Amino acid sequence: ASIKLSEEKIVFLDISIDHGDRVAREGKAEEKLKLKYYIQLNQFLLKLSNIFNKKVTICLHPTTDMDVYKKYLGEFELCKFQTTENIRQAFIVVFHCSTAIYEAIFLKKKIISLKSNTLGEYITNLTIPYQKLFGLFSYSLDEKKELNKNLLQDELEKITENYDHYIKGEMMNENSTLGEDKVIDTVQKEYFTNK
Repeated sequence: ASIKLSEEKIVFLDISIDHGDRVAREGKAEEKLKLKYYIQLNQFLLKLSNIFNKKVTICLHPTTDMDVYKKYLGEFELCKFQTTENIRQAFIVVFHCSTAIYEAIFLKKKIISLKSNTLGEYITNLTIPYQKLFGLFSYSLDEKKELNKNLLQDELEKITENYDHYIKGEMMNENSTLGEDKVIDTVQKEYFTNK
């Protein structure tokens, strides 16, 4: 049975901080940086959870070490391989870069594009095409700007209404390339050609 659409939780789509591509280019993240990232992420997700009074579910990347997340983000629900179901139940989807986001776009979910310098240049660069393509709301964990519930909700809803433009225009043109492929094409064009 397919999971009904709802808006009951805040869903974070994890990217492994030691993502293979990042490690290949920049080496493994220092422990100090990792710790900083987990603390930043924890504070931000708690803040969102409190503002909107919704529980948080973290959808872990298949390569992410569950035990590390249990240690630093254990107050949230952690799961693997249930991303689609969780996106369907999301009030807000928070992510850095993930092709799973096109699902959230099609389902007209509110989305926050999250940045953090602790993730290194490679992952930070990967977040940019998503923001450009969908005009997403961007939040930097390093800047820690105050979040105002009403302003944030208004802004996210306004952006969500614009998805139609992307779904019809960007995602369905060019011989009707489907969403996910379109995003991958854009990411590859922007970051992997001429580099």
